Amino acid sequence: MKNNNMLKTFTILILFIATFTGAYASSKIDYQQLNKEIDVCSNERTSSCFLNLLNKYKFNEIRYYYAISLENEKKLSQAKNELDIIVKTEKNNTKLIALAKEEIQKINDLNTKMRNANNADWGDYFSELDNTAKWRNARGLRVFVTGRTGKEYILNKAFQIWDNSVAEVSFTYVNSKENADIICYFVDRLNKGNAAGVTMPQMYQTPDGKKYLHKATVEISMYKPGTNGKYTDDNLLCITLHEIGHALGIISHSNNINDIMYPTTDTYQRYSISRRDINTIKKMYH
Repeated sequence: MKNNNMLKTFTILILFIATFTGAYASSKIDYQQLNKEIDVCSNERTSSCFLNLLNKYKFNEIRYYYAISLENEKKLSQAKNELDIIVKTEKNNTKLIALAKEEIQKINDLNTKMRNANNADWGDYFSELDNTAKWRNARGLRVFVTGRTGKEYILNKAFQIWDNSVAEVSFTYVNSKENADIICYFVDRLNKGNAAGVTMPQMYQTPDGKKYLHKATVEISMYKPGTNGKYTDDNLLCITLHEIGHALGIISHSNNINDIMYPTTDTYQRYSISRRDINTIKKMYH
């Protein structure tokens, strides 16, 4: 699963430099310290960090980055509210106003796309998949969850959601990877491009061309690619649900943004599997 998030690269842009040396030049602010604080938030990439800066300095430029970080955390309504404030109150920085309007349009487009996806949450997408496999018996798949991150309950929760949602699938936990069908754990970083999670299935093909799963290993990244920011628990649940879908045999992806098997995390709003996800697995194992 890729993390093509909406969060822009948080570097100290000309946007900030021009504003801090111009419109606010008369303010008694240690700009060197401010830039250091911005840099910390840029690496952390959490809305709480930028909110603290916003409360401290009251600059719309910081409000913009706060809004972008809210977008990254899927808090689109809050992000749009902050961007609206910039458009209504900013008096000097026309570039900032243009950027805020651009982000507002992106949010509006995304909300429209999400509404359309919600309306299309019926049926299945099995016929659209170009790569699938299946377990010979998906009931009682043996799962080994390992690690000491303190977040392993999220992995268990994701398996439980699939188990409760699809009668054709069930899981039982084992104490060693040698006895497991599916091995699942967190890593700090995957170092696989923008991937937030990866599933490595072991498959074999019968003479009649059918593909069957023999084993699957699921790795979930704790950190967002290329940053020092960690995923939220909701993010991790979403990613894990997606990767379990791969481990169950949906090797390729859905093209509906509302399905957990959509290929990227950047626009996903629901932290659960859709009816289409459920129906697709049912069709595979019926």
